[in-house]
Amino acid sequence: MRKRITTGLIALLAIVMCAATAQAQTTPTSGTTGSLTWKYDTGTKTLTISGQGDMPDYVAENPAPWQSLNKEVLKLVVEEGVTGIGNNAFRYASKLISVTLPTSLTRIGHMTFIHCWNLPMVKLPAGITHIGDEAFKGCDSLVLNSLPAALQEIGAGAFSWCKKLSAVTIPAGVKKIGKEAFAGCSSLLTITVEDGNANYIVVDGVLFNKEKTTLVQYPAGRVATSYVIPKEVTSIGEYAFNSAENLTAVTIPAGVISIGEWAFSNCSKLTSITIPAAVKEIGHYALGSCRSLTEIKVEAANTTYTSADGVLFDKAKKTLIKYPEGRSAATYAIPAGVTNIEEDAFGRSEKLTSITIPTSVKKIGEGAFQGSGLTSAVIPEGVDTISSGLFSWCEKLASVTLPASVKAIGDGAFYGCKNLKSLTVGAKTPPAIRDKYIFLGIPVANVTLTVPKGSKAAYAAAPVWKEFKQISESTVGNVALPEARIYAAVGRLYL
Repeated sequence: MRKRITTGLIALLAIVMCAATAQAQTTPTSGTTGSLTWKYDTGTKTLTISGQGDMPDYVAENPAPWQSLNKEVLKLVVEEGVTGIGNNAFRYASKLISVTLPTSLTRIGHMTFIHCWNLPMVKLPAGITHIGDEAFKGCDSLVLNSLPAALQEIGAGAFSWCKKLSAVTIPAGVKKIGKEAFAGCSSLLTITVEDGNANYIVVDGVLFNKEKTTLVQYPAGRVATSYVIPKEVTSIGEYAFNSAENLTAVTIPAGVISIGEWAFSNCSKLTSITIPAAVKEIGHYALGSCRSLTEIKVEAANTTYTSADGVLFDKAKKTLIKYPEGRSAATYAIPAGVTNIEEDAFGRSEKLTSITIPTSVKKIGEGAFQGSGLTSAVIPEGVDTISSGLFSWCEKLASVTLPASVKAIGDGAFYGCKNLKSLTVGAKTPPAIRDKYIFLGIPVANVTLTVPKGSKAAYAAAPVWKEFKQISESTVGNVALPEARIYAAVGRLYL
């Protein structure tokens, strides 16, 4: 018996090895890319690009011919004569540890080295004029010697989330720095701009446009716990303070008109913030992942925004924009009259276990409750769409009730709600679900799905819904109820 098993294992191993060999033989190790040629040395795991001119740009649907090798390549050599590296050329080359670039190079494309996590250093040739969007995004180990002297444009997110980047000097010729170019660089201590730059200036290590009206980037790694934005500033750029984890307080001057998207996101120690009267625009997720934030104040004279009990609303109090994530309260009642709950409004409010949503609410934005501490939720009648990611990663969520008005459920709405036990849906026709992974991470076979009387068969046959094994029908038909509460007073129970 043991001999037969051993023989079988040897045969299986031979088959696997033959398959691996066949796959290796079918994976090309050389070829052309536009006017250039490429060659991969399987022994040294070195990819060499040679020739004259620009490399073509690539997209996910039409990747570089060496894309399948990116996961194993250790060294990249781009030889003299190559003038441009195309978009997406070496994306996700996670083992890449050495890059040699030629003096002839003038362009690095979009997402060229995105998420090359282990790339420690790149010497950028002095003649490079353009670095594309997200070119080095997520290169966790990257430490730059310097930026090229000829550089004119730094793309959006070009060096974002380069967590070891500690200092940056902007050359004199840089004309444009894209949004979030250095966002999430948690070790960045200072930014310098060379003398003679006509477009940017640095004050106390913080990057501004030349007129100092826009704060472009605050170095996220600074140890200071507070910062007073200069009075000349009228605009706080997108991602400007992103991941400034040591800041507990920021003073915004009276002249600020706009606060960009993600401007203060991931400022995990920020406890309070005051929005001046002049502010007309606050971008999405501007205060996202501020997990110590307990209060958002708005000056009374502001005509666009207001706050109530430390929660941010539009002036008319029709839209709830942001509930402070660091609040200790376990319950919150959204004021009557609110019609819209903004994206990420209650995101990551981990201590919040219960929210009362009034019947006036008709729209709830994407991820509005994501990562919160909710244990149950009742969506009011009139909401027709459960937005994408609405309850994603609400790991304590046990029960959810959806109204008869719901017609569709967005992607990932319940993703990661691993403790969901009960889902009640008021619609007789199963709401449309596009994402088959909407309940990923939830043992739906153990979840009780309650549906209207007479509609069990429809749910049992509908895509995704049919995965529920415990489907029961409610004993009454759909009934629209007004807002209600139960309370005791003077020995009596009132509805």
